[in-house]
Amino acid sequence: MTFWIDGGSASVVVFIVLISACLTMGLVWLVDRLWERDAGRRHNDVAGYMISVVAVVYAVLLGFVTVTVWENYDKASASVGDEAVLIADIYRDVGVLPQSVAEAVRQDLVSYATAVIGQEWPMQRAGQQVLRHTPRSTRCLSI
Repeated sequence: MTFWIDGGSASVVVFIVLISACLTMGLVWLVDRLWERDAGRRHNDVAGYMISVVAVVYAVLLGFVTVTVWENYDKASASVGDEAVLIADIYRDVGVLPQSVAEAVRQDLVSYATAVIGQEWPMQRAGQQVLRHTPRSTRCLSI
């Protein structure tokens, strides 16, 4: 997964596009060689309608996929924002507790945020699933 995120995929995408274009040109050449010219003209009307139907179905499917991906991105972004707001609220609200307890909770909150940003997010970016929290974040969650 890191391959796609870090930008190393540009050459692979170009390669796939070139291979697809070459295969398409080869198939067009092959069909042109094997089929009579007049045989194709008799079916132009039907082929046009079929291609239109396939294009519309593809466009609708692509639209649904785009909307779904966008919604998932928005949900993930909202979750991160909500968690950050909750951490900030707890950090502020522990001020009413005794000084030693408040400092311990604040230190754990900072450790949790640092662990999530510094360890768990890079793991997720690399395509690894975070099955267990780091010891620093677990300590904060157990309070």
